Amino acid sequence: MWVIIPRLDGNRDEGALLFQRRSPTKDVAPNMIDVSVGGHLDCGEEALSAACRELAEEIGIRAAPERLRPLGVRQTAGIYGRAVDCEFQTLYGVEEAKSLSAYRVQAREITSLIPLPIPQGLALFAGEVSALDLKTARVRPDGTTAPARERITRADFVPCADRYFYWACVMARRWLRGEDYLVI
Repeated sequence: MWVIIPRLDGNRDEGALLFQRRSPTKDVAPNMIDVSVGGHLDCGEEALSAACRELAEEIGIRAAPERLRPLGVRQTAGIYGRAVDCEFQTLYGVEEAKSLSAYRVQAREITSLIPLPIPQGLALFAGEVSALDLKTARVRPDGTTAPARERITRADFVPCADRYFYWACVMARRWLRGEDYLVI
């Protein structure tokens, strides 16, 4: 699930894509930067319902299903320590303009929220820059956030062989420009 943040000054071409830093207690990819929201289907649950549920549980966005836009299905596999993670990921996006201080975050899952400006994300994932210094939000134990700064590199992100985060930035840029055909 991707949260796309439009610029508040009216220039939608340079919005941001919201990422999360995973908790150090996670079994898979602890302390790494990942998609805005991730989760798993409950038994018998539809993907769209699960996306809405996870969005509310993890970062406090209560969105009706019609606010979410389908972005495709991704197949991925990775080895994290002794864990092998194989998934089919049904991808959705939602646009959200609220400030980072307004989020209510599941603190046991997420340690920070990272709004990555799309042009900077494209430069990072294309290898044009090696690191970025960003304004972020540290998650407090009660789920509220506090302003912070983080220096991030590509090595901070969950590994993926398909340039997934680069393509997510391309999709977000197209979304904010009002293009209709979006897919990751």
